[in-house]
Amino acid sequence: QFDKKTENNAYQTEHDELFAAIAKGDYKFADAERGAFSTMTSILGRMATYTGQMIEWDKAINCGLDLHPKVYDWNALPPLVPDADGHYPIAIPGVTKYF
Repeated sequence: QFDKKTENNAYQTEHDELFAAIAKGDYKFADAERGAFSTMTSILGRMATYTGQMIEWDKAINCGLDLHPKVYDWNALPPLVPDADGHYPIAIPGVTKYF
């Protein structure tokens, strides 16, 4: 059990250090690249799962896949909608293509 009277909250400590570093101009938490690689690794996993193929990093980066919404509007339709039976389209390994 966490006792806030005697123990530091790790999340609060992390934020305290982050904000102090930013305020001093000593930002040492360069996580953007790590975050980008982590996200791309997830995208590669999804591509491999959906296609049933081994996906190379460079091919995936340069494939032109665009995941952002075409329209940013609260009333816009989602990119995928169910068919007449209420089923959404699904990826099929070996059939679904990205390239």
